[in-house]
Amino acid sequence: MQICEITYDSASATDNMAIDATMLDFGGKMGQVMWRLYGWDEPAITFGYSQNWSWIQAYMHDFEGVCIRRITGGGIVDHRHDLTYALSLPPVHPLHREPATNLYRNLHQHIAEILLDLGFPADVAPCNKPCSEDNSILPTGICFAAPEPYDVIQKPSGVKLAGAAMKRNQSGILVQGSLDLQHLPGLSQDVFEREFGRVLARWLDGERTKFSGNLPLDKLVEERDRFLSKEWNQKR
Repeated sequence: MQICEITYDSASATDNMAIDATMLDFGGKMGQVMWRLYGWDEPAITFGYSQNWSWIQAYMHDFEGVCIRRITGGGIVDHRHDLTYALSLPPVHPLHREPATNLYRNLHQHIAEILLDLGFPADVAPCNKPCSEDNSILPTGICFAAPEPYDVIQKPSGVKLAGAAMKRNQSGILVQGSLDLQHLPGLSQDVFEREFGRVLARWLDGERTKFSGNLPLDKLVEERDRFLSKEWNQKR
């Protein structure tokens, strides 16, 4: 199976969310793993699919930027000082039916190992209670306020370095993740991209390749319209 890497780019919050959603849909139809590392060309926060809009407004009342609801779960993520990635697995991939907590833990174990190799003291936060598919152990509220089980943390301080949120549907699994650059000084985007791609190819048992085509424009436009709409962002 191909592990298709989309070239790094920066975009608006709306476009970034539209690209991730389209990547999930397209990768599922093509039977390909897809991933990308990306940046933001405007101050932006994203918040989890199930979060309450009134609470978001109250909490972010002094934020001068764009607030967009993700299709994945989790909590508020401030993207002004992060390195962001998205990973999609098609339904035909063997890990598609893996419990969410297992995927979350394994993905973050790989990220922690990359950071360790690059000189950052990183580990995976333990789960101090029985952990299962129960979504209650996955991130909620404010993503980087405190580590949740299986987040990537700094040793020995316990400061959260990386977190992620997931969406599983008939198109596959989408993971949207973030690394806090404020606590990873000097982390090279190019180096992390290279090492993350290498690790994904090994973990997901596929051939790493650059995505040379284009995501379908009609789907991108459809998703962009969704993420721009009040109906979507204020739906809860």
